[in-house]
Amino acid sequence: MKRIKLPGVYLSQNRKYWLYKPYIKKKDRLRYSHIQTDKNGFTKTITLGETSEPEWQIRKRHAEETEALYRTVDQYTLDWLFEKYKESRNYRKLSRSTQKRYDSAGTRLLNYTGESAGKPMRLGEYDCRNLTTPMIRAILDKSKAAFERKAPDNPYHGNSELNNQLATLAAMYKYGIQYHEDIARIGKRPTEGIEKFPTRTRDHCPSREDYAIVYAVAKETAPAYVSIAMELAKYLASRGIEITDELTVSDRKQQPDGTYIIDLKRRKGSKKTKILCGDELNAAWKAAIALHNIQPIGTTPLLVNSRGSRLTRATLTNAWGTLKETLEKRGLAQHYFQFHDLKRWGITHSKDKRIAGQSLAMQQRYDQEEKVFNQPRDE
Repeated sequence: MKRIKLPGVYLSQNRKYWLYKPYIKKKDRLRYSHIQTDKNGFTKTITLGETSEPEWQIRKRHAEETEALYRTVDQYTLDWLFEKYKESRNYRKLSRSTQKRYDSAGTRLLNYTGESAGKPMRLGEYDCRNLTTPMIRAILDKSKAAFERKAPDNPYHGNSELNNQLATLAAMYKYGIQYHEDIARIGKRPTEGIEKFPTRTRDHCPSREDYAIVYAVAKETAPAYVSIAMELAKYLASRGIEITDELTVSDRKQQPDGTYIIDLKRRKGSKKTKILCGDELNAAWKAAIALHNIQPIGTTPLLVNSRGSRLTRATLTNAWGTLKETLEKRGLAQHYFQFHDLKRWGITHSKDKRIAGQSLAMQQRYDQEEKVFNQPRDE
């Protein structure tokens, strides 16, 4: 008998029936509180059919039962709008990191519990067509008050999370007004006009001393790819994900005069840039190539991990966190900087601030060079 590989599907003890026992993840149980589960998150068992039936029919019933399970979310509730938004093109075209941020923020927001007619009610159960700007403002302010109780000395605590919740809600309504007539009748998004919470602006550019110390500790204690990634991010003025996910061995090309140029694809709307390699970039590139177990060719990712496989941004982030702990143990925590600060270093120390392919506003945000201006003259 051929095994049918579907989530939650298994054979009955007498091997005559295909059974289906859906599982609701712990993080989703409050949102789908209408679905009855046991203490482990499993629903009641559903019989999909006999083992003698064709596989396509079992798969079809599995899809239908799964859809019916989640379809019980009432239409036009905020839960419903959130699920519809996540199925939309608007959501799919977002980067994976933004999708993850919206998923987390949206789930937290919709699980906010208030009162309706004297009874507890999740925000996700509320009709999205009746939500008003003052209601959203009140919910965010109550959440902010809770953050303030946890960290009374930090006025920025929780602000980024609340701004993410507001951005997620705005994206949901933008989709809803575009694609659903009943939601479009509300005229404008109820999130319009709500001011974001202030956040601490990061403007740290590592000093040469900071960089030298962190680089030396990385060379001594961290995997070899960490110090190489530092050099690449610094001299390419790039994000970490741009050197792990975008940079390939074929992106560095030799020119007729013997020099090398790197074609770097950027993320988040920044333009692709061509960067002429100096001695530091050439050395970092050769060191990266040397980490490969076999001679890399074509579109092979430039950076690899300790096993010779493609280096992911998550692996680099974990290694950077370990490096931070090492610095703290050695009493060097004051020299630590975030990996993304290397991009700020590259832009600050570049003669052409367009090196990262950004808009003028973003160039000014990243550029930390202290400029000296002549006084105005009375002429």
